[in-house]
Amino acid sequence: MPEFEPTGLARLPLMLLRHVEEFGLDRDELMRSAGLSAAELEDPDARVSTHKTWSLWRAIVDRETDPALGLRLGAAARVRDFGVVGYVMFYSSTLREALERLCRYSHVITKAVQYMLEHEGQRSRVQLESNPRFDALIHPLDARLAFVVAAAREITAAEVVPLEVRFTYEAPLARAEHQRFFRCPLGFEHSASAVVFAADDLDRPAVGGDATLGGYLERVADEVLQSLDDRSSLSDRVQRAIWSQLAAGPPSLSRVAALVGISPRTLQRRLRTSGTSFGLLLEELRHRMALRLLEDRSLAVYEVAFLLGYSDPSTFYRAFRRWQGAAPDEYRRNAAAS
Repeated sequence: MPEFEPTGLARLPLMLLRHVEEFGLDRDELMRSAGLSAAELEDPDARVSTHKTWSLWRAIVDRETDPALGLRLGAAARVRDFGVVGYVMFYSSTLREALERLCRYSHVITKAVQYMLEHEGQRSRVQLESNPRFDALIHPLDARLAFVVAAAREITAAEVVPLEVRFTYEAPLARAEHQRFFRCPLGFEHSASAVVFAADDLDRPAVGGDATLGGYLERVADEVLQSLDDRSSLSDRVQRAIWSQLAAGPPSLSRVAALVGISPRTLQRRLRTSGTSFGLLLEELRHRMALRLLEDRSLAVYEVAFLLGYSDPSTFYRAFRRWQGAAPDEYRRNAAAS
């Protein structure tokens, strides 16, 4: 994959392959047609080129004539299928907050589409700005619009019915399935695709609402989003990717490379060229974050060790002595005294 080719989560082709098998399509044949390897899909949070995801859609469309294919796939998706973005949506306090988070973090899912939430009086519109290659296939567009409505119903556990759904393509002859699912007026040949909700529906509470968990997941999603920012230096992107995973233990080079969207070999080469290494960046990040976390006296030292990915606090103590010449608790006392 070219180093700066737009990417999306491997979860997207994985979901497609899982659902289209129900249509009797051959998974291995589809992967070959799209140029996808099993290794690329091993980690659902790895990054896959959007071109390969488009090629998979194209292979599916070429083999399946069901006009409601995309609609069915989008309606079958569940928000937590989308990893951290799905979880931060599910644990939001209201549908409005969930949709705002979808718009904010949509590029974590894929850089092929941007969701935007706009308000007009008593109407709120979730508008999609997509890569034209995907919209030309129609089914990916149907899938995304259906997902927005399915997500609204899942998050609120209510049969939310939009005021209108807008499509950019011309009205198809067969649209009974679309009418049954959306249950609202359908508009075609619009300049942009969108789902229009009553503003009151956005104030519906989310059944999984958890402000603490949602806030934590939002910080993780922020780190992942920033790690994908091509304007940042590679070192910054790598450290953000490491930080987003660190509480579960130090992530592997291959894991971080997948999150950043380049191959492990390319990551090693580019870090070496810039005069650093994966190990040095991990060490620098832990040192910097240790000093910052120890400023928060509500955190016990063993909790700081956990947040930095140390399974044994004694290992953190030894590392901190090497960095600062003092134990973490001694450093904290001296900092407070000064």
